[in-house]
Amino acid sequence: MEIRMAGIDSSRAPVGVRERFAMTASAASEAAARACREFGAKGCVLLSTCNRTELWLSGRASLEPYELLCALRGAEPGAHRDCFVRREGLEAAEHLFQLACGMKSQVFGEDQILTQVGTALSLAREAGAADAVLETLFRSAVTSAKKVKTAVRLTEADQSVAVRMEAFLKGVMGPLAGTPCLVIGNGEMGRLAARRLVEAGCRVSMTVRRYRHGEVSLPDGVEAVSYEERLSLLPRVRLVVSATASPHYTLRAAEVGPALSGPKVFCDLAVPRDIDPAIASLPGARVYDTDGICGVADARRDEAALMRAREILADGLAEFARWYGFRAVVPAARETGELVARDFMGRVEKTVRGLGLSGEAEEELLGRLRASAEKTVDRLLFGLRETLPSELWQPCMDALHLAAGGRAEPAGPGDFAPRPAAGGAENAPRFPLFVDLTNSKIALVGGGRVAARRAKALAPFGCSLTVIAPDISPEIEALGARIVRRAFRAGDCAGFDLVLAATDDRETNHAVGEEARRLGVPANVCDAPGECGFFFPAVVRRDALVVGVTASGTNHALAKAAADSLRARMEEWIPKEVTADAAT
Repeated sequence: MEIRMAGIDSSRAPVGVRERFAMTASAASEAAARACREFGAKGCVLLSTCNRTELWLSGRASLEPYELLCALRGAEPGAHRDCFVRREGLEAAEHLFQLACGMKSQVFGEDQILTQVGTALSLAREAGAADAVLETLFRSAVTSAKKVKTAVRLTEADQSVAVRMEAFLKGVMGPLAGTPCLVIGNGEMGRLAARRLVEAGCRVSMTVRRYRHGEVSLPDGVEAVSYEERLSLLPRVRLVVSATASPHYTLRAAEVGPALSGPKVFCDLAVPRDIDPAIASLPGARVYDTDGICGVADARRDEAALMRAREILADGLAEFARWYGFRAVVPAARETGELVARDFMGRVEKTVRGLGLSGEAEEELLGRLRASAEKTVDRLLFGLRETLPSELWQPCMDALHLAAGGRAEPAGPGDFAPRPAAGGAENAPRFPLFVDLTNSKIALVGGGRVAARRAKALAPFGCSLTVIAPDISPEIEALGARIVRRAFRAGDCAGFDLVLAATDDRETNHAVGEEARRLGVPANVCDAPGECGFFFPAVVRRDALVVGVTASGTNHALAKAAADSLRARMEEWIPKEVTADAAT
């Protein structure tokens, strides 16, 4: 499996080191996008919580996960390497499954990590960094963790961080009833902490930012105060809890010193830390971070429940492994499905065209038939994953592919892409192979100026031309080609002998070329020589003489100039009677 991760957590490093790699949601999203954009990862997910930071990669990025995380955070790789653990393949996947249901948490069995894993995937998805592998891995882990939470209880008591905080504070401060408290931060962790303190009998105030609009969500029994009032409130409280996502301190020693009056407990639930550690040196101040608060012995575990949870996770992990293994035969399955659908469409197209439907209705019916055929075949082929042992997937798919009329070796990625010459030059000249296009089915995607030139050049050669575009130029319509007046759709290349992509949209041209490549149909892509299976030449024709001119598909001006020069000098070089005689 091309899955790798590097992670740091509370068991390997103190909060002072962990906060160096912690990220806000927006920072994690941008970092995941950069990992793909700048470092070549196929997919990247960043998980950052108060207790851990993990970077997940799929594909082969230019850097290892730890080095990549350091590059993203501007950290020196040599400084903290021993604080990180690296996992890959099935070991990494198993770790994520256990992590999602709280088995790797500082507070064993806690529920909040499940939401955090799901949020990490959502952030990567929004950044365009969640590829199919990490998308499926994280969704599978979340699904399995939810099954565990539904079926078993891993500990005998509620072990959320907020509950652990309450128990810790009772041990430090004694009974909490009547204690005046200030909670800084109105996020999820802040609200959980405030709710537990209210239930313990505390008098709780919670900060709210002034710039927030709309209704603010506060737990029942909590008083809202402005964030800017936090320092002025310090003399009136005995306990301060801070739990924000800010990268900066919410309380600094220089600001807090003048406001201290009597003993106070500062409880920091944030990573990076919210509360300046220097406050601990002020008279009467005691400061505790997540390591001190959650580093108490775990609640007693229910071993029978733990065994059942591991069985559920093992089933989910096995299902993911089967999905991942089946990916190797997906290209053959896709191509086989397209071959079968193509054969089916070849059998029904003539019947459909004889029904006398309007052009739009005819195309809609053909499109639905094609889609239905592909879905039916896909259901049969992908059902093999559930009904056959994995060692039979490839032999069975190869046999079906051959039976559908495919090649002895199913096409893999790039099989129909142009290959460089032996010397390695990608712009090597192409051999001018002249072919008979009589009755050949050719799809021309595009209806503008470039498409018109292609259509006019093909017109004398007896092909059956279908033009697909929402807007068709009058020049093309005058040629009598079959017109499909709509945008290109998946499946449009099926059933054709040649495909030409000639729109003014790069994304559409690329999609046309990719589909043709998968189907094994030679394609010309007007704006990307590297995606062409053949080059479309400038054509010079007189009687039986046909001359094709290309400049390796990269210099259209040179090819046009050469063709224009040939036309201008044709009479001088070759008398007309010579070409006329050759035509008779």
